[in-house]
Amino acid sequence: MSKNVSIDSPVEIKDNSKERVAFDLAMRIAFVEELSFDKKKYRKELLKLYGQCLKITINKSNKSKKTDFEKMI
Repeated sequence: MSKNVSIDSPVEIKDNSKERVAFDLAMRIAFVEELSFDKKKYRKELLKLYGQCLKITINKSNKSKKTDFEKMI
């Protein structure tokens, strides 16, 4: 088995998993809010934002739980 992987075309993920929805939501929020921190802080903030978005998507799929948005901010 080869250890090297080569991709010759753009990678397109067609998925509607909770993780993918959370990622797309986080990226849209980051774009709209114009997150522009230094590299370390940007990464930390983006991961935090992704975690919040993931929590929302997981709670939305589990209808028995209510999401308290105020606690997430």
